[in-house]
Amino acid sequence: MQVVFTIRTGVGHDEQLVQKFLDETEKLGWLDVRSHPLGIPSDAIRITMYNPQPFETIMKVREFMADFQKRHQ
Repeated sequence: MQVVFTIRTGVGHDEQLVQKFLDETEKLGWLDVRSHPLGIPSDAIRITMYNPQPFETIMKVREFMADFQKRHQ
């Protein structure tokens, strides 16, 4: 399953937030979070969750996203 989303509009200041999100996930070792697997520029973010994914992994993603949102409201 893939969850594809962007941050707010994905343009202007929001585009900077998308890039910051991608930079932070890269530092965490998350792979291919950009919406296009070939690295084609896009304002979208893609989180791929393969089955079976441990519940703890899903919670880490959720916690990161909630923390990122709080830091960038």
